[in-house]
Amino acid sequence: MQLLERIFSYEFSVLAVILVGLPLFRKMNKQEKLIFFYVVTILAFDVWGMSLAIEGKNNWHVYNILMGLEVLYLIGYLNQILKYKKQIKYLNISGVLFFTYSIGHIYYFGFNSLFLSLSLVSSSYLSLFFLLYLIYGQTEIKWINSPDNWIALGSIFYLCGTIPFQALFLYLIDKKQDLAVMLFQTINMGLSHFRFLLILIGFLMILKRK
Repeated sequence: MQLLERIFSYEFSVLAVILVGLPLFRKMNKQEKLIFFYVVTILAFDVWGMSLAIEGKNNWHVYNILMGLEVLYLIGYLNQILKYKKQIKYLNISGVLFFTYSIGHIYYFGFNSLFLSLSLVSSSYLSLFFLLYLIYGQTEIKWINSPDNWIALGSIFYLCGTIPFQALFLYLIDKKQDLAVMLFQTINMGLSHFRFLLILIGFLMILKRK
């Protein structure tokens, strides 16, 4: 019962995207389906993380795995929407470097601590490529009619928005842990809901496609 309450309290925006996406799934193109499965993966891992938290167990490894999957999903999505081959080349090179760095980080620091430093790195370079898409890649006559534009905009808001607060969390965690956790959870959750709201709008734009 407690788990269900948490899911409906904290994951309502994710659930909304999935409920809207299900009947539209057959109309989605390749990259939209990738984002749909990405959202489903986020929900599955959040439920796993919440269930461990309710039992009083360490759940940081859950979100470390999720972070790696998020990077893979978003790299896959960007490979579909970026217009120029050079951008795709640099994106994939950045992805290889990120996962190489991640392996070294795990080797030295272990797997059961929260990898916020890795999250800062991934947020920085992924948001750059989403921005490149919005500047150079989108081709819709009407900007608002493109699902990819809404998905990219939501991703930029979330990825860029979390960067300063992740840095603040790392600064405060050893000094004022309760404040750090409260700020991180509140702001991160708000940005997350806003991102999923924009993804939801993007999915609704599929209905306008002829």
